[in-house]
Amino acid sequence: MCTYINYPLFYKLLYYIYFVDFSNTLGYNLTNMENIINLIRLGLDEKQAKVYLAGLKTGPTSATVLASISSIKRGTIYAILKELKLLGLCSESKNKSKKIFTMSDPNQLKVIQNDRDNILINLLPTLRSISSNKNIPKISIYDGIDEVKEAYFDTFKNTKEILTLESSDSLFNAFGTDFILAYIEKRKKLKIPARMIAIENDDSKFLKQRDVADMRQSKFIPKRFSIGIDIEVYANKVLLVSISENPFAVMIEDMKIHNSVKNIFEYIWQTL
Repeated sequence: MCTYINYPLFYKLLYYIYFVDFSNTLGYNLTNMENIINLIRLGLDEKQAKVYLAGLKTGPTSATVLASISSIKRGTIYAILKELKLLGLCSESKNKSKKIFTMSDPNQLKVIQNDRDNILINLLPTLRSISSNKNIPKISIYDGIDEVKEAYFDTFKNTKEILTLESSDSLFNAFGTDFILAYIEKRKKLKIPARMIAIENDDSKFLKQRDVADMRQSKFIPKRFSIGIDIEVYANKVLLVSISENPFAVMIEDMKIHNSVKNIFEYIWQTL
């Protein structure tokens, strides 16, 4: 017994079962939401990313198929394909009277990214020259003992000398002897000298005894001049550290502020 098959209808049914029903059921398992997010991070918008991924999966195909798989309205699919062509991510050809769209090899994304990087490199000097924020100090906040320790190690960056106005509160109690000594050893390995002005107490006397070995010079000020915070002056920065139950630090990156605090330090140093 022979069964007659209406082939045009048969292929149409296959099309709707696979491309329409399947894509609607599985959503973007076909194109992987993580890949869409990454393409957005590379500069595509969401619709462009969906259509590009759909086209990579299908290979050369029609706008109708791409619209169905990517869940993009047919009324907007051609505009998106035009955008992808302008980016070099899509090409168009004809199969008889039917338009066929082919997505470019993913390596084209590298070319696009390199072009954008070059544009940014050339644009940055111009943007900086017209920016109204170029003279505003950069301020960073460090909250909690671990972040404050991290801030202390920033004092080694691009630094020829570290100037310290030592807090009257005990750094050893706040951060522990191991951290203080490890910090000093790191500074010595980097051959960065230091000068310290401090209230004379057990901590500062212990450190002064080690001055020569620790590449440091220390001077004391009278106890009546209590210093409530630890101040580190280095590179083009000033680090202000509050020693309390919940230590925090404020780092100011600004040459004018740095020079002003440095001059105050030098004046006190010369008077001692």
